[in-house]
Amino acid sequence: FEALRSSLGIDSDVLKNIFDALQQNLAFDIRSDYEEPVFRSSIISIQSIAPGTVLTGCVKNMTTFGIFVDCGLGKDGMVPINGEIFTQSDSEKCPLGPGDRVKVRVARVSGSNNKRIMLELAT
Repeated sequence: FEALRSSLGIDSDVLKNIFDALQQNLAFDIRSDYEEPVFRSSIISIQSIAPGTVLTGCVKNMTTFGIFVDCGLGKDGMVPINGEIFTQSDSEKCPLGPGDRVKVRVARVSGSNNKRIMLELAT
């Protein structure tokens, strides 16, 4: 274990996490513990939305420039980050993270064939 850890140049906790992950069943998905978002049945594609449409989604990923949200449209939308920390609500001070359920408003749909969905958090 120690020889492998040092040859890879990684921390022992990281190597333990890798070993644990490799021992999981192939069907295991860590996201299965997350609460599923409730998608609106009337909205099934990007063509079904317009600016101002309010949707419920699930945070899929966070980067330094935006929060990616799955709203059940087949394409994730993005909430741009402008240096502020986003939380579920004003009363809840925990930052958003993958798996969190969020309410978003469509700001715009752009790009050729409506490929980009820009969102903002709805209050």
